[in-house]
Amino acid sequence: MPSSLAKKAGFVKNVFQSEEKNGKIILQPTIYKNIAIYGYPGRKSGLEVQDIERISIQDSPGLFRILMLHTTLKDAIGTLPIPAVDPENLPKVDYLALAHLHLKYHKENRVYCGPTFPNNAAELEELKGGSFYIIETSGKIERHEINLKEVIKLDIEINDSLIGTEKIIQELEKHNLKDKILILKLKGILENGKVSDIDFKKIEIYLREKEVYTFLKNTTKLQAVEPEIKIEVQSEDIEEEILSKFQKENPNKFNNLISQLFSFLQTEKKEEERSRIFEERLTSEFKKIIEI
Repeated sequence: MPSSLAKKAGFVKNVFQSEEKNGKIILQPTIYKNIAIYGYPGRKSGLEVQDIERISIQDSPGLFRILMLHTTLKDAIGTLPIPAVDPENLPKVDYLALAHLHLKYHKENRVYCGPTFPNNAAELEELKGGSFYIIETSGKIERHEINLKEVIKLDIEINDSLIGTEKIIQELEKHNLKDKILILKLKGILENGKVSDIDFKKIEIYLREKEVYTFLKNTTKLQAVEPEIKIEVQSEDIEEEILSKFQKENPNKFNNLISQLFSFLQTEKKEEERSRIFEERLTSEFKKIIEI
């Protein structure tokens, strides 16, 4: 929501005006010239979704109608199990201006314009830059890219961290890095050495000499070889055995949630799933388990 100072200064205007009648939330328009603007604010963890599917609008005949929503649309996230609005349940307007998801999405008159500039490595890697849209009352919708800096992504596989620094620098030497945004992604199973053996300080000094604009690294897929451990168990299902023993020794009314929570804690981020959507999915699943 706009801050009170910004509103008083005249920089922004809160267009959320509504009344509730017969279970419906009726949005009132803010009129600007030949445009009627309606809005409904977002809430944490997708709590606005159920309310948004109850909204309708006080019609403005002859005006170009814009509905502004800060929420998640079902057809923008595919099959991800998080709270989302079915666009078929929304009022019919000329332009649906959407915020919340940082992605490129334009379907019919519905638009997520994306960030004006990506704010993390995943968005930089996927989007390369920012964007905005120009929408005309004739119905024309045009996307414009904001590419301030070129983004270079390098995937390097490392198996020996003792020579990893040299290997990385050798790969960097193949590229013109001046004034570029560099995303360095390292992966591999280290058969020799540890991740900490890679001298990232030396790499950063090299990149400064090459006048790189900024440098981001990701080492989550770079792992050391895990030692093989042999364990003798009495049961084929060691997890079930441990849980059963714990519940007997620690009786509690919440013990019936343990198995569900164990399964929940094994939830992994899907490939190409954005961190924000992953967090919302986790929150939604957790609330179902503990019945909030």
